Amino acid sequence: MSKQQERIDGVLLSLAGSLEGGVPELFDCLFSFLSRKTDFFTGADPTVSRKMLLDAYEKYAGSAQQVVQLLPNLSLQPLTATISGSRCEAKEEGG
Repeated sequence: MSKQQERIDGVLLSLAGSLEGGVPELFDCLFSFLSRKTDFFTGADPTVSRKMLLDAYEKYAGSAQQVVQLLPNLSLQPLTATISGSRCEAKEEGG
């Protein structure tokens, strides 16, 4: 793992740990950011951004399953909580 990946992991784990809603809230914040601050949703045909998203998912989904099978005692961060609503949008609107 590169030093940049380790640095980014630290930032993302800190962010995820600060969100009560776990992965769903992390995704909500990420997509809120992409919609507000980038042209991810508007810069190209919607099928392009959707393909980019699914390609990234497919790239890591298989390898993550392999790691779990090879290392059943691996301690992963529990980020599977569910949420309702969007706290990211509420935080931004409220201040």
